[in-house]
Amino acid sequence: MNQQYRFVEQDQPPDSIWGGIRFYYYKMLFYVLGWVMFGRNFTPENLALQMGVDANPTLSNAWRLATDAHILIKNKRYASALALAVISFEEIGKFLLTQWSDDPTFKYDKSKMHISKQAAIAALFTTQEVRKKYREAKVDFQNMSEVEARKLIKVAQEGWKLGKPFEVMVASKVYEHVKWSGLYYDEGKAAKGIEPAKVTKESAHEIMSITARAFNALIDDGNIQIARFSYPRVFEDYEKEVAQQNSGVDKKE
Repeated sequence: MNQQYRFVEQDQPPDSIWGGIRFYYYKMLFYVLGWVMFGRNFTPENLALQMGVDANPTLSNAWRLATDAHILIKNKRYASALALAVISFEEIGKFLLTQWSDDPTFKYDKSKMHISKQAAIAALFTTQEVRKKYREAKVDFQNMSEVEARKLIKVAQEGWKLGKPFEVMVASKVYEHVKWSGLYYDEGKAAKGIEPAKVTKESAHEIMSITARAFNALIDDGNIQIARFSYPRVFEDYEKEVAQQNSGVDKKE
């Protein structure tokens, strides 16, 4: 909750040549406190992210939305910022689905695009957690003995559990409601205290941290490639969650 993020301020270009180069390369780069920190130092990771964003129209649009959301937060327009931040990470999800669709065996439900895009982000985060766990455990993939295999299964399960909360939020359509609460006034939701005027700075920052985390995860291409195999299970879990919710509604009726 309330993860902080910060964009590198887009100042006027410095007078020095090196300062000018740094300005143009990094004017769009940000760092996330609590996730990954980007400073003003020239690093391959920062450059890779910048080049990836510049090279892809969908990612470029996601970045534009995130930057606009940041500007809105600075001007205390938290509801609009929150909505744009959700749309931004959905655009990252669309980028992932498009990349994975290069494989003809990969399928997703185009009739549920918003959820499909959010599920892609859930798969990305889950993969990131699993990979972090097996790196910490130093799983030896070159010598996959029975012991190493058991270790891999154990840490994979741990990583999957860490990714589960975001997946559950997607399945419960929390981010759909969050997005609409930042855009529309609805009397029914307002009666429950959900309306644009009541969106807080902390809520806007929380959603921005999700968008920032998604951008950070793209730096490692391994996250993107492996998440493709996580996606079917994530979407299957979404379908099960929906079925359970519908079952609960039927029982009440």
